[in-house]
Amino acid sequence: MTENKVASLGLLLGRNIAGRRKILGLTQAVLAEQLGIDTVTVSRFERGSHLPSLLRLEHIGVFQGFCRLNHLKPPTELVVPDSIGQHLQAPSYG
Repeated sequence: MTENKVASLGLLLGRNIAGRRKILGLTQAVLAEQLGIDTVTVSRFERGSHLPSLLRLEHIGVFQGFCRLNHLKPPTELVVPDSIGQHLQAPSYG
């Protein structure tokens, strides 16, 4: 994978993590505490400057209520499992 593709993936992933966190009304500090990492790491994930491992990505997805693969979809295609019991609107990044 080229550096540009990795950077684009990191930005998309970061936007989706941040968007979902905001929908849930969480601060970076609360998400960090729940995941057992520091706030700086959450910030790096959300900015796309650092990619989480697949295991960490799975923990983020489980905590945020959906499967890790949703983090890789464009925001307009996010799928929330029926178990959440509601439809959430994807955040606007424009």
